[in-house]
Amino acid sequence: MTAAQSSPVVFDPHIRPPCSLAGEEPVFLPSPTRGGRPNAVQPSPRLPTLQETERKQRLKTRLQADLARLLLWHPFTASLVLHLDIVPVRDSRVRTAATDGRRVFFDIDFADTLGDDDRAFVLAHEVWHCVLEHAHRRGKRTPHPWALAVDSEVNSILVRDGLTLPQGAVRFEDMDGRSAEQIYAWLLDHEPPATGVRQFDQHDPALPDDTPEGGSWVEDPDFRPGGPPDAGLRREWQQRLVSAERSARERGLLPEGLACTVQQVLAPPSVPWQAVLRDFVRRSGRGGDWSYARVARRHLWRGAWLPGRHGASLDLLVAIDTSGSTRATLGRFVTEIAALAREYARVEMTLVECDAEVHRTTRLTEADIDHWQHTALRQGLLGGGGTDFNPVFDLLAQHTPQALVFFTDGCGDAPETPPPVPMMWVLADAQDSPPVDWGARVWMT
Repeated sequence: MTAAQSSPVVFDPHIRPPCSLAGEEPVFLPSPTRGGRPNAVQPSPRLPTLQETERKQRLKTRLQADLARLLLWHPFTASLVLHLDIVPVRDSRVRTAATDGRRVFFDIDFADTLGDDDRAFVLAHEVWHCVLEHAHRRGKRTPHPWALAVDSEVNSILVRDGLTLPQGAVRFEDMDGRSAEQIYAWLLDHEPPATGVRQFDQHDPALPDDTPEGGSWVEDPDFRPGGPPDAGLRREWQQRLVSAERSARERGLLPEGLACTVQQVLAPPSVPWQAVLRDFVRRSGRGGDWSYARVARRHLWRGAWLPGRHGASLDLLVAIDTSGSTRATLGRFVTEIAALAREYARVEMTLVECDAEVHRTTRLTEADIDHWQHTALRQGLLGGGGTDFNPVFDLLAQHTPQALVFFTDGCGDAPETPPPVPMMWVLADAQDSPPVDWGARVWMT
């Protein structure tokens, strides 16, 4: 969590970013006696002293009192914190606070720098990282801007719950109400805070840059984080949120500012799938630039003269689930595919019509899009049987596109392992779910 800034800048890869994201499994490098840093003095690890153990017990009491105050003044968030074990530690790998989705680890030295309200805020901050699945959502994004994005998303939620931001906590007010993914994309064009930074939590505890003071390296036996949050743990947090929301509504304890946020978390995300796909294309290095030299024709019908992608190329494998359960949505699939293609100057798209097997493969360029859309809407697509996604993934052995996009209702069998290219499930309705945990997913709602 850092001070809010919004002026455009470029990230400096030589500046060590603050470890400010919690919610995913901390990454632990070897202790100094088991490898450590090369060419550095290797301190021997020790256990917490008796005095430090007593401080841990005192901190446990203070944190329990902080939780009691949260229950009194912010009962909804506090009811979620109750699902986390609070573990004070004295360990060189934990400099502030961190969570593995099951426990909150709180460094005793860090706690001494905080007042009562700030300690309670950190507890609330950690639990919302768990609820929002930030560890799972990160994917391959750059750690530092992603850490700022998720902290800003959490802190804006806590402000709506009535908590006061500690001095130095990040909150990009212009992005309040936006998802971490949207804030991350915004941050790529804006400067992260360079001053006033204060680290409140971390998600990658590691060896410090310098030998610990006095050559002392501490390893606390109470610091035993679990593995990264798996699908089962993520489902548990969703169930906890549902129960907390129902209970708070019945008792009239759900703050108005949080009601909409909770519903957004519980409902499937409704992100324009085109934006997610553009991110795939941009990261492939062939995204091109926006320019009025190529007008986006999809917007002309409503009188909007908007720039299109100039010099951009699109090389996709697009699979359309034509099984019997998707017949009512095939027209929407066709329309969205054509609209996306028209935004690119050069298109190389392999369209696959499939249910339990591949019925037809069509190779399209930018010159073919209008004719394909007209024909597909008038004559229909091939299919209508059962569903099996595996034959489509077998095609990747013959062709490696920029990305694979699968339009479906999610009902069918898919491979257990993800493909070697970026993958996105485009699901027709809010109640649909992808057949596997891997792959990006968006809903056409």
